[in-house]
Amino acid sequence: MQSYGLNAAEFSTLELLFHKGPQMIKGIGDRLLLAGSSMTYVIDKLVDKRLVSRSKCHSDKRQFLVTLTEEGSQYIQTIFSQHEEAIAKVFSVLSKEEYDTLTTLLKKVGYHSRTLLEE
Repeated sequence: MQSYGLNAAEFSTLELLFHKGPQMIKGIGDRLLLAGSSMTYVIDKLVDKRLVSRSKCHSDKRQFLVTLTEEGSQYIQTIFSQHEEAIAKVFSVLSKEEYDTLTTLLKKVGYHSRTLLEE
């Protein structure tokens, strides 16, 4: 991520918007497990880089909708394919069974952590 000039939160935000489309800032923060003030900072940095735009939500003026700009969409498409290749290389050391086990365990921990946050 650093080689793309992004920190982990910025990259994760772009990835989420790329795969899920426009999102509310609060929703992005909830998905990435970041506090509202941290999310505002991340979005500000991405707006400064012209990778996302922010607009007031029509149904709730207290909320902001974040959308990839055309430049941001092209950028994440380019770097995400490179990122996927890098991740594939990292996990290539695992057999299919090991990879499947790891995926199952990480999902289990992820779902459990979400449950704990909701309590």
